[in-house]
Amino acid sequence: MIKSKILLLLFFLTACLLCYNVPSTVKIGTNKKMNPGIPSGQDILNTPDYVPNYTPDQMNTMIAAVTGNWDTGGQVLGDSTNTSNYSAPATPTLTQAQIDQYNQAIANTQAAYDRTGTQLNSGYGTIDSSYQNALNQLLLGKNQAQQTYNDNTLASGQNYVGGKNTVRSNAGSALNGLLRLLGSRGAGGGSAANVVAPGAVARTATLQSSDLANTYGQNRRALDTNWGNYMSGYNNQVTGAAAQKDTARQGLESQIATNRASLLQTLADLTNAKNNNTSGQTYLDQANAILNQAANVSAAPINYQTQAYTAPTLASYTTSPNPTPTFNGQAATNDYTSPYLQALLGKKQPAVA
Repeated sequence: MIKSKILLLLFFLTACLLCYNVPSTVKIGTNKKMNPGIPSGQDILNTPDYVPNYTPDQMNTMIAAVTGNWDTGGQVLGDSTNTSNYSAPATPTLTQAQIDQYNQAIANTQAAYDRTGTQLNSGYGTIDSSYQNALNQLLLGKNQAQQTYNDNTLASGQNYVGGKNTVRSNAGSALNGLLRLLGSRGAGGGSAANVVAPGAVARTATLQSSDLANTYGQNRRALDTNWGNYMSGYNNQVTGAAAQKDTARQGLESQIATNRASLLQTLADLTNAKNNNTSGQTYLDQANAILNQAANVSAAPINYQTQAYTAPTLASYTTSPNPTPTFNGQAATNDYTSPYLQALLGKKQPAVA
């Protein structure tokens, strides 16, 4: 390779010599440096001891053109007077301890990045567990409240039925007493026994039953309104818990994405610093800070409030017993002196005790 470059250099120098003319005063065969410019007509190839008068810059240019090396470091070929001493700046180096620190920091950062997937799944599990616990507690409170509501509703209905049974029983007793009284007076088969007495008893029983129905309706409305208010609060808590779960998952994903980006940037910074032999604690401190941040991934718990159920105050199912008339202070069961007889016969109205 070197031999080829020397041949190319000689060829180039010969070509350059052909471009000059030798002056007419030059004697062939003399060994002296010539001024540039050789008159035409001279055969310079037949003058082996001819030496062109090239400057150092011209020599460097010709050498660089042939060798392709344009940086000669200030040294001119054939110029023994050039004494320039060029040297490149020294490349910084790291100690083995510094290299070990970089390697450890890079390994720790890579391990932290690899753990981000596990952290994400673990965070999802924590959030879902907290959400499920909130639902379970809310559902437990709801089931207890519903049991109380069902018990109160059942009791109200049973009391209503009991009140109606009481009205019917009282009406039956009153009618039987009237019929006995009428029968004792020989009016058992007349219109008084067949029409007037049953009508009077039925009218009283109807009024009492109507009062019971109104009471039952009032109580049922109070129960349903109270339960509706409870369920509204319960549903709001369930909806709020679901919204908190979604927000917590989004926050967790944002934390993981930020940590991943920071860890990747830290890996790049540490690798570049090591490869460039850059010493300094700054990169290592930054890496430690990012590692601490990546390790502290947390998810907010689900906040909820169980709803307290308070049963409404219900009206009692009371029925006024049928009037118990008396006559001259005698017992109402005394058929012969019962004031019901006078009422049936259209006479004096009985007094009510």
